[in-house]
Amino acid sequence: MSYKKSAEEILDAIGGEDNLDVMAHCATRLRLVLNDESKVDEDALSKMDGC
Repeated sequence: MSYKKSAEEILDAIGGEDNLDVMAHCATRLRLVLNDESKVDEDALSKMDGC
């Protein structure tokens, strides 16, 4: 899977771009601060490769 496709799927699963407040990353992790955690689709995230 491409990085772009992975990013799009993650963004959809966290509730969209409007739900993202702060994002940071390191070599192995994404660190996200969300505006509303109730919008997160945890099932979709857990089924993604690498999550």
